[in-house]
Amino acid sequence: MTPVPESWNPRFLAMANSVVRDIPRIRAILHQLGIRSVDYEDPEDYVPSAFTNAFGLDKVVPFQAALAKAGLLIDDGPVDIQQELFDRLVTLQAIGSRAYLPANPRVAARRLLLASDLVCQVEADGQQGTGLLVAPTLVATAAHVVAPLVDEVQPGSFSARTGSTSRIHVTFGNVADLLDDQESPTQLTGTPTPLAAAWLEYYSPRPPRRPPPTSSSTASSASVRTGPGMPRS
Repeated sequence: MTPVPESWNPRFLAMANSVVRDIPRIRAILHQLGIRSVDYEDPEDYVPSAFTNAFGLDKVVPFQAALAKAGLLIDDGPVDIQQELFDRLVTLQAIGSRAYLPANPRVAARRLLLASDLVCQVEADGQQGTGLLVAPTLVATAAHVVAPLVDEVQPGSFSARTGSTSRIHVTFGNVADLLDDQESPTQLTGTPTPLAAAWLEYYSPRPPRRPPPTSSSTASSASVRTGPGMPRS
């Protein structure tokens, strides 16, 4: 059932008044999250409707996070959505650092959310792992992730196997939103990234019979070169 303007929840209405009324960009966010988009005669009703529909799908927090990443939140709005997001993010960040106290929570919240866009999934012949965009067209990952597609052509020299470009896949945005309190977090649809024909930029496997690394300086690693059409920068 389509909600009517007279029934807007005061909380959703206050949150809506804390959002920049950029309807085309908000519509794109709703589409990405799988939230129903409803147009009203009065454009002012569009954003309250979006929050209402997001609530019906338990996607209010992912919707807020997407708005923050898009820079569509008003700093002095009735609801400080960025502060609320930061409070959630700092809980996650505290797992790695108990002393995470940025000077500006609003800026920190958006930067943490934007940083998550640099993380991707790398799959090579069924082997999966996490990658990180370290340059506009360069993704770093663990060496074992791409190992099935790499040959040692001579001692210490490695090369991607012929025809392996179609067997490695790099996907950005294929994530479950950990900001969501639901048992089944919101799953976002990923964006595949085209790779360069010579996709293996760097490869450094762990030497045989060496104990597990005790620091990042001894860990195995690999770099994957992407091609034109990179979805993130």
